[in-house]
Amino acid sequence: MKVGGNGSATDFFTRHGGASLLNDSDIKRKYTSRVAELYKEELARRVKEDVAQCASLHIFASASL
Repeated sequence: MKVGGNGSATDFFTRHGGASLLNDSDIKRKYTSRVAELYKEELARRVKEDVAQCASLHIFASASL
């Protein structure tokens, strides 16, 4: 995945005190935890940055034609 993925999620959970959730069999607890909410916010921020960057590159490439 471009701005997320399993490795990114694992790293984020580990850095933010959610490592124990990674092996938790209660999926609801994992995906509704505070760390998961923070990760969702982080992903939204990354997507917004990526969209802005791609739009800038597209505009620049179009102008070069």
